[in-house]
Amino acid sequence: MPVLSVMDELPSFCIGDRVLVSNIQPGTLRFKGQTNFANGFWAGVELDNPEGSNNGTYDGVVYFECSEKHGIFESPVLGTSGQEELAKRLAELELSRELFDVLGDEQDWFDEDFGLSSRKQQQKQKPQQDGISGA
Repeated sequence: MPVLSVMDELPSFCIGDRVLVSNIQPGTLRFKGQTNFANGFWAGVELDNPEGSNNGTYDGVVYFECSEKHGIFESPVLGTSGQEELAKRLAELELSRELFDVLGDEQDWFDEDFGLSSRKQQQKQKPQQDGISGA
């Protein structure tokens, strides 16, 4: 039986790396490779929040394991425009991973309205002490 060799389209990512899917959904890379459900190369991600469509199993095949609704499969190539699109998508994924590494797991790091860190916003709202105590 011939063995089909597949090029790793995510060579800079390892299973267990923290990633952002579509630049908004944080998760952990749990699978990368070919699947039985579609042609091409796929990334299987365990999302932090239950925003997925599966538990890492698709059509009875277990690709990875996670809680129900935490699994998602994402093609690293958007459309079919070839190497340029692949390079662009990989650069976006790499940037997403770097940003996640810098920000860590703090989900409230950026305020949605102002783009400020929560700590900076709390400091802005804290009343100034003027050295006068009691009244």
